[in-house]
Amino acid sequence: MENLYFAASEDARALSFADLVKDRFSDQLHAEIHRYAKLQNTELQNVALSEVIVTALEREAVYANVMLSCTVGEQERVVRASYIIDCFFSTSDGFSQIHIRCTTPAWPNRAEKAVLPDTLVPHLPKDQMETVARSILKELYPTALRNAISVSAMGIALKLGLRVEYACVDLRDETLGMIFFEDSTIAVYDTIEEISRIMNVKRGTILINRRSDGKFDPRVNNNTILHECIHWILHKPAYLLQKAYDPRLSAIACRRFSSVQRNDTWTAFDWMEWQANSLAPRLLMPEWSTRMQTDQMLRRMETVPPKLRMDRIIEKLSGYYEVSRTLARIRLIELGYEDAKLGYIAPVQYEIEFQEAIREYGQNEAFRKTLESGAYAYVDQRYCIRDKRYIARADDGILHLTDYAKAHEAECCLAFDYRRHAGWIPGGMQRDRKQTAKYVEAAIDIQRLTKTTQDVSHVLNGLPGSFGATLEAHIQRRGMTQEQLAEGSLITDRRIRTYCMNDQMVPLQRVVALCIGLKLHPILSLDLVKKAGYLFNQTPEHVAYQMILVAMTHNSIYECNEYLKTLGLKPIGKEE
Repeated sequence: MENLYFAASEDARALSFADLVKDRFSDQLHAEIHRYAKLQNTELQNVALSEVIVTALEREAVYANVMLSCTVGEQERVVRASYIIDCFFSTSDGFSQIHIRCTTPAWPNRAEKAVLPDTLVPHLPKDQMETVARSILKELYPTALRNAISVSAMGIALKLGLRVEYACVDLRDETLGMIFFEDSTIAVYDTIEEISRIMNVKRGTILINRRSDGKFDPRVNNNTILHECIHWILHKPAYLLQKAYDPRLSAIACRRFSSVQRNDTWTAFDWMEWQANSLAPRLLMPEWSTRMQTDQMLRRMETVPPKLRMDRIIEKLSGYYEVSRTLARIRLIELGYEDAKLGYIAPVQYEIEFQEAIREYGQNEAFRKTLESGAYAYVDQRYCIRDKRYIARADDGILHLTDYAKAHEAECCLAFDYRRHAGWIPGGMQRDRKQTAKYVEAAIDIQRLTKTTQDVSHVLNGLPGSFGATLEAHIQRRGMTQEQLAEGSLITDRRIRTYCMNDQMVPLQRVVALCIGLKLHPILSLDLVKKAGYLFNQTPEHVAYQMILVAMTHNSIYECNEYLKTLGLKPIGKEE
């Protein structure tokens, strides 16, 4: 296959091929370099492996130059020297043996280019993806480069020697498909008999999950098959490297691929999933044939309004290539058809489960800062702007989104991109429907934020220095009685009076309950927590409390306790 591999990237390196070579074959490499030195009547000292460069890749072998540095004694002086051992490793035996071809001194100004980085995941720049797709089609489905035909995902799988089988492997229907790199077994489910059984799976099997509800979408099926084919073509060396480090795992592990912009924190697994997701549509909708058909339809529909015209074209392309309308639209946008963007909103979601929000709050600084601004409240599983246009309190005291907010989520709610999951299974890799939320940074309302900042700053400057006095000041500022606070915090008014009068130690959970009862701004809540003598840590309990204080103090304490229960945490405010 031509032009599949390009220069190595600076990828996040969980696993290292160089380390594997050093750990497994140090003795053989030392023996080889000393054998070579003996033939040259040279004595080497301080031999050390300095670098491993993957120079070529074949279907069943990885070729590499192992660079060795050492010192050489020459006429009563010692000089530094470098040598190259040219070798290869068979993928059929899982890198268990090294095959040495020759040894030679390293030449001056040596500048070999690695075809694979140290993770063994190929570096495929985005601007080279069309070239890579053409190379794959040239070898596996050349008719698609000569004729405007739909590409058979099953045909490519068969050409690769892969078999496609169907079975219910996930009753929750979160799994899309799996690729097996070695013989294995897996539990499958008979939805009619309602029993499970063990299924033997051969190496080279793509296993598509048969949905428990009987639904079957051939467009999703085609994309999933090609997705797994790409893993088979590109990622077997990375799989073998993984397996070499942990024999219990025997497939490529792809973690939480995201549709958001790539960044330097991506792991090798993220890159593998991005490559498979990027290449599958390019194989299903080859560039030249997609352009040809699109341009022909554009000419025939010149008088049709642009948006309507493009919608019709997308519908036709979706049917012809057997892909989803969304995939067809995105493919046209990638190919530069600007009208395909008309009416298109990138797929984001506004709902987020509380557990997911806690995870994202702990990992995403931008999300934390947004919530800590106090501008958003967690209502109906959405983070919505605190405004009476968007949030209303029902007769039962529970906050709900207004009908206007539900119809204009993009206007008032934080958005989340969702990352697809994939994971290790014995013998293969599975691609899931399950997703993880990733906060999409919102535009900041500077005017609203400035006003809120000024108001909160004014309150803060007027507060006393002690916990009890600050609590009393908030009660008075809010125009509440201690009895009303007791009702809203589930803490007795007697205990509240004690807290106001004495600077005694107050349990953290009760401090949080008081903040909820007072409906404090996040900054004021954190100030009260600090004055109570607490600093938050990263335990699940503390993170959950922080989430409540930054976005749920306007909810009832009963709502807050319900969310804590979903996390397996004790309710707050209850008297012992």
